[in-house]
Amino acid sequence: MAVADARARREELSLDLLRARLASGLTGAAAGRRAGMSQSKVSKVETGRLLPKVVDVQRLADVYGVSPEARRKLLSLADKVWSDAGHRRAVLHRGVARRQVAVARTEAAASTVRAFSICGVPAPLLREVRPGRTLVAVLSEGALRSASEHWDRLRALSLLPDVELGVIPWYTPVTLPDAGFVVLDETMVVFDLVSGNVVITDQDDVRGHLKTFRRLHRSAVFGDAFRRLLDVVCADYRRLVSRRAP
Repeated sequence: MAVADARARREELSLDLLRARLASGLTGAAAGRRAGMSQSKVSKVETGRLLPKVVDVQRLADVYGVSPEARRKLLSLADKVWSDAGHRRAVLHRGVARRQVAVARTEAAASTVRAFSICGVPAPLLREVRPGRTLVAVLSEGALRSASEHWDRLRALSLLPDVELGVIPWYTPVTLPDAGFVVLDETMVVFDLVSGNVVITDQDDVRGHLKTFRRLHRSAVFGDAFRRLLDVVCADYRRLVSRRAP
């Protein structure tokens, strides 16, 4: 399936539905009421922002009183557009699966994993530490403070010989990225987002993120300084809890 053809069919369907409504003399609100849908939905269908179901197109065609030939065309287009969408979802699903396999293989083979988090604990710190692998992680203080359930684990990790765990204190004058990321050796960068992960393998981009990570690393405190800051964070949390207790 050509992407351009699928896009053209969807645009044609949207435009034909708009023309049919205008020809009927109905407003979007009136058409929506008669077809059992909101004016907003009618508008989104006509502008291509919403893919209408075949039954939606049937209802609109009936409301607009289009000719039998025009009705057949609309329903045929709607059927093809939904077929296009199903194919695209299948392709995206396969693409996501392949990407996840590639990330898993790269991570399994990586000798050095670098992770930065601006919110929460990065995934590599929650997995079993593999002997012989170097794990370097930098957290913002906000990320550390929001992870009370993991403080004991982070303290223990900070004592391991192959783990370098640091935190950037709030008072440090450094610009933080908008999102956390993981660098696997010098070959791949992974961003874990709510909607899925973003994978970067372009070597210029990977080097750019390594440069960013080194800048963040220079702003962090490690070792005893990390554990002292963790003690402060834990004490702040206990005071907050005690104040809220009845």
